Amino acid sequence: MPPRRHPTGTPSVTGVHPLKNTAHISHSSRHSNSQRDDLWTALTRPDSFSDYAAAWLAVQGGLLETAETGVLRLQTGDSDIAPQQWHWPAESAAEPSLFHAILEKAERERKGVAVTRPDRTGAGNDTVQICFPLFLGDRRLAAAFAISPTSDDQLRRAMRQLQWGIVWLEKYFFHHGQRRNADADQGVTDRLVRVVELLNGTLEKERCRDAAAFLTTELATLLRCDRVTAGLLERGRMKILALSHSAASRHKSNIILSVTTVLEEAADQRETLLFPPGKHAPPVIVRAHGEHAGQYGCGSLLTVPFCDRQGSAYGAMLFERSEKEPFQEADILLAEAVVSLAAPVLRDKDSNDLPLWRKVTERGRQHLNTVWGPDHPGRKGAALGLLCTLFLLAVAKGDFLIPAPITLSGEIQRAVVAPFSGYVGVAHRSAGDHVTAEEPLASLDTSDLTLDQLQWASRKRQADLEYQKAMADNLTANAQIIQEQKKQAEIQLALLDLQKKRTTITAPFAGLLVKGDLSQSIGAPVERGQILFEIVPDNASRVLLDVDERDIGFIAAGQEGTLVFNALPRQHLAFTIEKITPVSTVVSGHNTFRVEGRLRTFSTRLRPGMQGYAKVHAGSRPLAWIWSRPLLDRLRLWFWSRSW
Repeated sequence: MPPRRHPTGTPSVTGVHPLKNTAHISHSSRHSNSQRDDLWTALTRPDSFSDYAAAWLAVQGGLLETAETGVLRLQTGDSDIAPQQWHWPAESAAEPSLFHAILEKAERERKGVAVTRPDRTGAGNDTVQICFPLFLGDRRLAAAFAISPTSDDQLRRAMRQLQWGIVWLEKYFFHHGQRRNADADQGVTDRLVRVVELLNGTLEKERCRDAAAFLTTELATLLRCDRVTAGLLERGRMKILALSHSAASRHKSNIILSVTTVLEEAADQRETLLFPPGKHAPPVIVRAHGEHAGQYGCGSLLTVPFCDRQGSAYGAMLFERSEKEPFQEADILLAEAVVSLAAPVLRDKDSNDLPLWRKVTERGRQHLNTVWGPDHPGRKGAALGLLCTLFLLAVAKGDFLIPAPITLSGEIQRAVVAPFSGYVGVAHRSAGDHVTAEEPLASLDTSDLTLDQLQWASRKRQADLEYQKAMADNLTANAQIIQEQKKQAEIQLALLDLQKKRTTITAPFAGLLVKGDLSQSIGAPVERGQILFEIVPDNASRVLLDVDERDIGFIAAGQEGTLVFNALPRQHLAFTIEKITPVSTVVSGHNTFRVEGRLRTFSTRLRPGMQGYAKVHAGSRPLAWIWSRPLLDRLRLWFWSRSW
């Protein structure tokens, strides 16, 4: 509602005095009952404001006591336009300047005023002009009446009646303004409801052509069009989806070709095209529209393109009417609103109707268009970087490294065994000790050997005595037998001396004891040939690699590599492949082959049995081949192993 500025307070009265002619009443302002009914009807159901103003003046003139004439003036915000005036009674319009002074004063002072006008005829019939202004936004209304009050109280009642009556004018503008707004809002609501109904019906259709047929037919009915056509761009050409009230024809008839050209013209310019164009229309090309209208008798054409968020067109919709009914601004806005909501639905349904290979192709084409088009510099940079990376991977070469787990082992691993059965006497060394050649490792107990030596020594002396006695008795045969027994005792003594010397077990060469600890087995029995120690020589180690069978074909003797032990992760050691064994073993679920290598550099921190990882240099290959080889080999094997 426009802001209301209604005058309040006590009106100013100029030159009012007790009137002498108290019996004067203007009977011209009085109405019969039938006339009053007509006036009230005009007030309640006016055809225009002029009718309302005339009826209001007549009613007010009848309600005001002693009212003779009246005027109502309406001035709009534009000062160049002359104000409208209504007079009561109608014949008083012959004197338009009668109330000019009081109207200007009331509008200037923005309140009700009363001015006495002396009777110039000398009859003593002075009149009083009363006026009230009303301000409604850019409108200014002022109502004035000429009355002949008989007292000040009658004048005040007249002023109050006019003040109340002028509120009716305010209510008129308020009521009609609200009704116009309500009519406009209802029209907008109806259009929105219709747009939602169209969109809902389009969404309910499963296939794109069915949805397009429904949409074009409903729009043709809603906008009173002779024909509505919808199309989508496919590979740079317009594909007709549907024509209103009929299925879309795939036959390339002349009218279909003409409609296609019209749709493409709008899609190329990405602008809503209207033919014939308006006077203030932007400069656009409507040549195809003109040819189509002239050839097929459609005098009024409207084409709305389908555009995505980036502004690229992917279709259009053509509305055709007769020349007698051109498209109005409301029709254009409604068509654009429906198209903006329904176009993405049609595009999505069309994409869903495509076969899988077409979906993949279209998606790839869309991404390529974003790369080769004028926009999306970020994607262009990413695509250029990807191409450069692929080129470098295909051209640049790198070291082809074959990884494999390793174990360090001694080149010679000698076992030290017990020379004869006995008992452990002393343990000098244990596993992990470095020893020199002939260094004692352990000693066996010699108690039994000493007793055996005493026994055989006693037998030897006894044999000497018996031999001397036999020679004295000249028993030659007995002497020879005793002589042999003496030799046997000497041999046994020599054997016991040798065994006693062998009770000290020594290292066969300088190296590292990798096995054996008799310190916890003093006095324990040992059997002849039992392994007591294992020793490997210094600076003579070999590397054992477990190479996966998928990589064994790239391994050859003489190749070099680098290894790292778990215990020494910061120390890289070089080695050389020496031998490839033809025997395979299963390690961690994978079939592997044992490959032997020799360290080119040796560290005193190395210990046999250490484990780690090695990388064998198998030549130089393109980086793309190196990184893709495992996957490609698996795919080749999988395809080859299939039944087809």
